[in-house]
Amino acid sequence: MSRTRNTLPDAAEIDVVIAASKYLPPDDAADSRLAAADAAAAADAPPRLTGGEQETQKPSAGEQIDWANIQTTEYFQTYVTDAKGNLLEIPLRKGREDGALIDYLTFTFHEDTIFHYLQNRLVGQNDFISACSESLEKIFGFGITKKMLGKGKFFYQAYYQIGPDNAAYGTLHHGGQRNTVLIDLNAVGCQAALPGWEGRLYEFLQQAIKPRITRCDVAHDFFNGEYTPDQALVDHKKGRYDNHNVTPKAECRGTAWNIEDGSGKTLYIGRKGSSKLARIYEKGKKFGDKSSPWVRFEVEFRKHDCVIPHDILIKPGQYLTGAFPIGEELFQVAANRIETKANVVNLTFEQREFHARNQVGRFVRFLVDAGFPDSEIVRRLVADEGKYPKGLDPSEYNCDAIRVHYLHHDGFAPFDLDEFRMTIDEYMPTDAECHALYEEIEARKRLQQAGHIAESLIRKQEYPTYIPEPEIVSLERNPS
Repeated sequence: MSRTRNTLPDAAEIDVVIAASKYLPPDDAADSRLAAADAAAAADAPPRLTGGEQETQKPSAGEQIDWANIQTTEYFQTYVTDAKGNLLEIPLRKGREDGALIDYLTFTFHEDTIFHYLQNRLVGQNDFISACSESLEKIFGFGITKKMLGKGKFFYQAYYQIGPDNAAYGTLHHGGQRNTVLIDLNAVGCQAALPGWEGRLYEFLQQAIKPRITRCDVAHDFFNGEYTPDQALVDHKKGRYDNHNVTPKAECRGTAWNIEDGSGKTLYIGRKGSSKLARIYEKGKKFGDKSSPWVRFEVEFRKHDCVIPHDILIKPGQYLTGAFPIGEELFQVAANRIETKANVVNLTFEQREFHARNQVGRFVRFLVDAGFPDSEIVRRLVADEGKYPKGLDPSEYNCDAIRVHYLHHDGFAPFDLDEFRMTIDEYMPTDAECHALYEEIEARKRLQQAGHIAESLIRKQEYPTYIPEPEIVSLERNPS
């Protein structure tokens, strides 16, 4: 049996340790040197792994190590079982926490969460919805504005609009469905919510009763076209989107795949309705800019055979990176929601300006040539105050841009047990009236009872039966 030979680190290895210690906290510097020395001493030890290893290149002397880029990475898929014994997958996490932003979110929780917030006092349906609205405003910065007609799309008994009419942020659904509340937040709502809403919602779900995220879309933008749908299709064919040795389906949508017409290409990887679906599309061209290089990579997580952890709210980049093997190469830059908003506004403005010029440009030219002053032309054509074209409304990007009256601003009213104002003082009879009513009822009962007795006696009375005497007919012949 061979013995391991203890060796001391050489000068190059010592320089690496010294350089690395500059980027660690002071308390950890000594421990790092000892750990590096132990690793160097065991350089001649036999390997602990057999097969599948890749040789890691040692950093050269004096090379700076960026410890901030070292992330906690998961290498193995995790599964759990539900109460029915079904196997549920937990999405894999890799890469940067801030490598993506949330673009769509749907979650549920038990209604007792709100009753606990109301300190279990007796409330009506309106107060319950008002409490939900107040909770939403604390988390996102906006609440519920009105009740919608119908039942919505999630099989609840009622649903309500979140946000103003000109920029609806989502809907709240309540009634039925095992006494749960569902919040459906669309892309506009995720964009307009106050900064930090992901962390506030995460804390709320930690305290909620039976919370569950049923859908979460995480996205990363390539504003300069660093990654395109064409490249994604090539990578898909190379197996760089395979999971568990299974190649997901790929679908190309859009006429631009056949003839480049500037309408934009979209590539779907995965199956619609499954637990994971990727969309790689040319977002800038969707806004009408045929020359825009902006591409969005988006993954939609759903509850189908999958448990979506709550920390996807605060670590969306890791779940986007872990969705497919290629993610570790693509998402090394932090996602910036402010930059995304700026690009959307710029592209939308150019598109609206183009259409406005085509629609009213000739009429404006006529007014100018007719001698109308500029102020008069503006007065004649300007819209009402607060009316903006879709995509340029400030409330679509910041919920604080306009003042909105939410349901909970009216305050909480005590539960009205007498909804129709049938109070005791106005509608309950006095004692004398009750006694007179009782006597009247008893008299009617006695009269009704006497009538039954009389009818019974009449039926039992025996009357003499009259039988007429038969007529006597003579059988003798007439003597005449």
